[in-house]
Amino acid sequence: MKPGDEIWLNGIFQVNLPQDTIVDVLYRISKNGETIYSATKNIEGTDNIGQIYSQQYVDTIKNVEKDVTYSLVASVPSGDTGPQVFGPITLTGAKQ
Repeated sequence: MKPGDEIWLNGIFQVNLPQDTIVDVLYRISKNGETIYSATKNIEGTDNIGQIYSQQYVDTIKNVEKDVTYSLVASVPSGDTGPQVFGPITLTGAKQ
């Protein structure tokens, strides 16, 4: 990849949501340790055990970037014991 290339990032994670539960799932994509995208997804439903969710984002490699590392973190608010985010949490990148 070279400067100016657009990288399509696709993150996938699973959520275990007990019956009649509503939760905000927090997720963020980081580039070299700095958050470049963050969002909250409100999930509600009945017994969504193992429901798969996807997050997509397009990033552009800058001229000064030689080595780039991306990561995806997904979580539910601390102290909320019902819903769980579990993996594998996968993040893939491809040149557009």
